[in-house]
Formats: sequence, C-alpha cells, structure tokens
Amino acid sequence: MWRSLLAVILLPSLTAAQAPPEVKPELSNDTSQATLEGDAPLTSTSEPLYQSYTRHDAIRRGREEDIGILLKTAGFVTAAKSPVSGVLPLKQEFEPLQGITVREVHGPKVQESFFTFQSERVMATGSPYVSFKIRADRNAPLGQQVLRGKFTFQQFLDGGRELGPVEQVDVRIPLTVVEHDAAVQKADFPYAPMPVWKIVLWIVAAPVLIAIVIPIFFYCMGAGTCAD
Repeated sequence: MWRSLLAVILLPSLTAAQAPPEVKPELSNDTSQATLEGDAPLTSTSEPLYQSYTRHDAIRRGREEDIGILLKTAGFVTAAKSPVSGVLPLKQEFEPLQGITVREVHGPKVQESFFTFQSERVMATGSPYVSFKIRADRNAPLGQQVLRGKFTFQQFLDGGRELGPVEQVDVRIPLTVVEHDAAVQKADFPYAPMPVWKIVLWIVAAPVLIAIVIPIFFYCMGAGTCAD
C-alpha cells in the first residue's frame, strides 16, 4: 500500500518539470511492411503526410498563438541541434505573412539510435514534431490567413538502407485573425506543455507532500500494516 501511495503522490511532482513525451504516429501493418521491404521509395514524389495544430481556433490581434506541425515520415530524420555527418537535418522555413511574426521555433526531439550505415549511434526521430509561436500585430488583417512554409530533410530507414534524397514538404497552416478582445475557443493541441503555474505549484507542493507521506510510511512500517 505504502509504495502505491508514494507513487501516486510523488510521481506528478517528479515529472511536472519534464517536457511532454513525444507522441509517435502509428502506421498500418501494410504501410510498415511496405517500408521494411522497400516498396515505399524515399523520393520527393512520395511526400510524407503532416498534421498542423493550433492551441486556439483563432488568434487575437496583439496576441501570440502556439503552433505545432507533425511530419508522419516513413523513416527517420535528424535535427540541426544534433547533426549527423553526411545527413541533411530537418530544416523549416516560413514565408512572410502580413501582420504575422513567427518566433521561438523548436525543432524535433531526437533519441540515440543505431543504424547500420553509421559506425556510431546517431540522434534521430521517426516522428518529427516542430513547435513555434506566431504573433499577430495590432494591425494584422482580420479574417482567414494561410501561413505557408516548407520542410527539407533526408530520411533513412532502420535496417541498413542508404540515405534517401533530399526531400521537401510544403505546409499550409490555416489561421483566423480576430479582434484583440474577441472570444476564442481551445482547439485540439495534443502536444501542449504543462503550464508554468502548474509546474511551480508541483515544485512548491512537493516538500509538503513528502512531509505528509513520510510519517504515514513510518507509522505503517512500525505497525506492520504496510503492504506492497
């Protein structure tokens, strides 16, 4: 019992300051098998799908908005912050848009992996997710807008296949600009990090929770009533 109690109380405080885990898209059995057998060539004509996310259904004038883009690649890609010799890392570029500023671009999280075409372990990811912020200035045009950009990268597959060619994926992110005091609704944003106030709350509350749990633990140990 006491182990379960410790886990329930302490786990949120230990994980609160960590970034949310990267969610990897699932591929169907047919797609996975075709990838392994080489039936899905890594060419620029077979562009991977992508999904864009916004925190809200509209952006107010004079405000910021969180944006995310998930590329559903068949293989693996690397990030600029963890370069791999001979491999073009994922690079993102956005076209200028009147009244909209792109800032705080964060590339995908990568993990150490081994591929037979490299003699050393490399940092890569199979589901690159890029997040950034946009800001609408106070005079941004109202109504529907489209933020256009492109991603360039090289894919490689597990199993020793050679690097694929340089690929480019064009992205289009629909935006709706509204007045600074207009009402907006939360949208589906599965990669949203934990708000700062929640992280601070857990950090501040952790010592109090520990002070409560420890006496309970020693009491049940002394009474012989603690269970796994």
